[in-house]
Formats: sequence, C-alpha cells, structure tokens
Amino acid sequence: MDLPPFDANALFAAPDGGVLVARVQVANDTSTLYDHFDRRGRRVSVLRLRSNERVIGSGVGYLYAVALNDDGFEALQRYRR
Repeated sequence: MDLPPFDANALFAAPDGGVLVARVQVANDTSTLYDHFDRRGRRVSVLRLRSNERVIGSGVGYLYAVALNDDGFEALQRYRR
C-alpha cells in the first residue's frame, strides 16, 4: 500500500520550535497519531489521540484538539503537555 508521508494540511508548529506531523490514518486505525519533531528534525515523541480527535493547535503547556461526537458535532479539547 503506497501512502504519502503526511497530509500537507497536518503540520502544526509547536511552541518549543518543533513541529507536530499527523500520520496518515488507515481504515483500521483506532487512534490518530502525531509525530513530534524538535528543531533539529529528530522525532522526540509520538502523540496518540482517539480516532475521532484531531489537533488544531498548541500553546505553551497545552495542546488543543477537536473531537467529533456520534451526532456530528465538534467539541474543543484541551490537553496539558
């Protein structure tokens, strides 16, 4: 299966100068994964969210995500980093 390395709309600047890159999700995934790269391009962590969540931004100490519920409504989530 050929997949692109990442979705061009799935890059987010992190407050530490790094970047979050969403991985391409395949049909049987039960979670959404993001790789966190530092300023030197080294992967320093992997962020795992539920499959109905996606990152929309980050700030000092927090990560913001949107969760889609069963009724199709989105709710803002805030996670402490």
